[in-house]
Order: sequence, then C-alpha cells, then structure tokens
Amino acid sequence: MAEEKVRKPFYKKWWFWLIAVIIIFVVASGGNDEPEPETATNDTTQTEENEDQEQEEMAEQAEEEPEEQPEQEPPVEEEPEAEAEETEPAPDEETFQNVIDQLDRAQVEEEVQAQAKRDWPDDYEMQDYQYDNQIQAYNSLINLSIDAEHKETILNEAARDWPNDYEMVQYQYDNQIAAYNWIQDLNLDTDVKKEVLAKAKSDWGTDYEMVRYQYENQMEAYYN
Repeated sequence: MAEEKVRKPFYKKWWFWLIAVIIIFVVASGGNDEPEPETATNDTTQTEENEDQEQEEMAEQAEEEPEEQPEQEPPVEEEPEAEAEETEPAPDEETFQNVIDQLDRAQVEEEVQAQAKRDWPDDYEMQDYQYDNQIQAYNSLINLSIDAEHKETILNEAARDWPNDYEMVQYQYDNQIAAYNWIQDLNLDTDVKKEVLAKAKSDWGTDYEMVRYQYENQMEAYYN
C-alpha cells in the first residue's frame, strides 16, 4: 500500500498566519479608533448647557434680590407754622389794661373832629392841625405797653383829667412816668430823706410830679 501523505497542522500553514495577522491588525486598528468627534461634540454641548443653566440661575437670583438703592436721607418734614394764640395769663399773674386802646376808633375820630370845629369855627387850617395832633397822640397812647400797676393808674388818671384831649393825656402820662422813675432812683441814705419822701407820698398819693416837686423843695430847704 502506498504510504498515506501526512497532512501538516492548519496552524503551520502560511494562509493561517496571513489571516491571523489581518485579523489582529483589524482588531488593533478598530480598538484605537475612538469616536473623537462625537466626544468633542458631547463636551461642547454639555458646556453650553452648563453656561445656559448658570445664566438662568443668575437671572433668577437677580429677580429675587432687589437692586440695592442708594440710601436716601429721609425728607425733612416742615413743621406747620404755629397758629397765633393769645397768651393767657397765668392764674397768679396780674393783667393791666390800656384804657385808651379800649375806645372805639371811629368814635374817637368823630369826637376829635367835632371838638376841633368847636374850638376853631371857620378856621379850617387850625381844625386840621388840631385833628392831626390829637390823632397822632391817640395812636401813641394805644401803643403803650401797660405792664405795671403804676402805668395803668397814671394812664387812667390822665384820661379822667383830660377826656377827649389825647395830647394832654399823653403829656401828663409822660411827665408822671418820668417823675415816678426819678423817685424810684432816689438814694435814700438818711432818715431825713426817707421821712420827707414818705410825707410827700402821703400828701400827693399817685401824683408823682407833685411828690417829686415837694420832695425837692423840702430837701432844698433842709440843706439851706
């Protein structure tokens, strides 16, 4: 019998190794070929989504947090002007009145005009002169500050002594006030002075002109 031809194992054949090399090459090439473009695209998309999310969060935060306004000084409230109120005297405070100021002005002007006509009939120049002087004196008297008892007393006495003659009322008031102030300033440093002044006040009361006159005459006589 003819000897059977011995076959070589398949892994010793050349085509086997060719196929093996090709397969290894293909596998190696396929394993290293990663889809880089797809990964880059995914990274870019993810980045954009993150940025959009951050912007949305910032917008929401801005809406929730009100903008800080610069501190403004509170407006200064103007105090309403206090209405003029008549000052009421304290219970223990004495009040004094101006007897001339209590007269009706229209009536005063009418009486002064009538008196000027009686004093100067047919002399219109003197009528106007007397009228103007009387009204000027009247205006001065109503503006007097009667803030003490002696002032009230002096004005009342002058008004009684010279009714409707405001020039003479003013003249007497001014002279009496001057005499009163002179007496108040006296330096009563001796018993004689004190006695002389007390006697003059007893004789003339609130007529301070006469009190002064008597005091000066008595002291002059005493020293002579």
